[in-house]
Amino acid sequence: MLNDTHFYTYDGNGAVLYQNQHGYANPIIDATNTKKILVYDIGGYDFSLESKYKNIYKKRLENQIVFASVSDKGYVAVVTLSDKSLCMLSVFDNNGNPIYYYHCTDGRITNVEFTRSEDGVVVTSIGAEGGQFVSKVTRFKFNSEEPLWTTPKINTLAFNTFLQADGTLVLFGDNKCVCYDRNGEYIGEYVYRDTLIDYQSDDEITALLFENKERRTASLVVFSSITGYITEIEVTDAKAIETSGQNVYVMMDKRIVMYNSSGEEINDVKISSDYDEFRKIGDHIYLMGYSDVDRIDFKE
Repeated sequence: MLNDTHFYTYDGNGAVLYQNQHGYANPIIDATNTKKILVYDIGGYDFSLESKYKNIYKKRLENQIVFASVSDKGYVAVVTLSDKSLCMLSVFDNNGNPIYYYHCTDGRITNVEFTRSEDGVVVTSIGAEGGQFVSKVTRFKFNSEEPLWTTPKINTLAFNTFLQADGTLVLFGDNKCVCYDRNGEYIGEYVYRDTLIDYQSDDEITALLFENKERRTASLVVFSSITGYITEIEVTDAKAIETSGQNVYVMMDKRIVMYNSSGEEINDVKISSDYDEFRKIGDHIYLMGYSDVDRIDFKE
């Protein structure tokens, strides 16, 4: 957990394991698991890699940080401003040693995703063409300066990506979600009909949560890039979603509902309306409100 002054880790019962005063003006946290956690100063020059129990290292860069991300093993990708290009990507190993640099000259990097083998990254960048935002995705390996592949320009403003275990890339844009295989070949896309309010993807399914304010309705769309099936579910008072295996969890105003990929309601649990976010970890759900984090049991 991160606040304006400190970084904290807790065990499953809420006891503090470790705390560290970060001293950052605009602190941001990133983590893919509970083993390595990245804390950085957006717009500043510093970042630190933490574990559950201690600080691993701290580093100060020459250029301002735009954003950063961390891999499961503790590799850190940092995108900074640059005098030589529109922005620069720097990758550091789990000891803080630099292992890769990339200067982006034809767009601005919006997302960096580590491959599962952690031998490279998938970089998403945005630019403009004909007065419209366009995006592209480029796959790099750390042992080569030349990219393995680059997608054609995509007519969307990409804001996030997820790399599945088989190498399938799911790209989330402002008007559609697009899938590519491990070689950068186009698989398919889903064009949004309503306003996207949340999205999640894991190794098996992708889920999109939409809102239609005019009709005062919400819908959940679930699809697999592998099988190509698409399921649409009408939901009410939906706030946020999580995916796990073949299931989707939907936070509503007073309960969390678990659906399978076919849209069938499998299980639910009652909650208060004070929470805005949640995370499903094992047999527990962690509920997050303005100033509280609570845990409830939820077994599939």
